[in-house]
Order: sequence, then structure tokens, then C-alpha cells
Amino acid sequence: MDPGQPPLNFGSYHLPKTGGGKTGRQKREHMDMDRPLKRRDIICQDMGTETLLYDAQAEAIHVLNPTALLIWNLCDGHHSLQDMKEKLRAAFSPTAEHDVLADIQQTLDTFAENDLFVRR
Repeated sequence: MDPGQPPLNFGSYHLPKTGGGKTGRQKREHMDMDRPLKRRDIICQDMGTETLLYDAQAEAIHVLNPTALLIWNLCDGHHSLQDMKEKLRAAFSPTAEHDVLADIQQTLDTFAENDLFVRR
């Protein structure tokens, strides 16, 4: 993580509705945030310095930087928050005082708010 940049970048863009479909957010069921599991129907496209996630259900595109992408890739239902913290520290070498767990939690919260996880 570059000390001069924010640790994560997550932007969402909703595409215009083409008719029918869901409107508004659906009530969120319980999600296991200790070992989150990403939805398999999300299309992931590498664009070089950013990655796009396309959610056809919500007709939305989400933009991830490398940090958010690593967190997304670790949302396999097997990695705990502590596992994610260790992987991010190894991959990006943040300063010792940097609160990596807070970055992870913020990213996971954003994923959850955008209904990108499997409900279980």
C-alpha cells in the first residue's frame, strides 16, 4: 500500500434499467462476515490497474483497485479476516501502525452493501 494513496478504491456505477427487474435494495439476509463468500455470478474483468466487477442482477459495475481485488479474491468462504490481514500485509507491506483490519472491514462492508456476497 502506497502511503500517499488511500488503501482501497471501490466505486459503483449502476447501469440504466432496461425495464422490469428489481427496484431498490432487497432485504439482506444473514451473511457470514467472518469468512465471506462472493457470489459466483459476478463477472470479474481485469482492466490493468483496476478490475471491474459486473453484477447483472443489479445492473451495476464496481471498480476495484489491487487492494480491493485481493480482498475480493479472498472472499471464498474459507479465508478469515485474520487470513486476509496476513495476505494483505504480505502483498502490500503497509506500515506497522496501519490498521489493515479496518481497511478489510470497510471493503467487506461495501461489498455487502452492494449485495456481492452469497447469503447463508
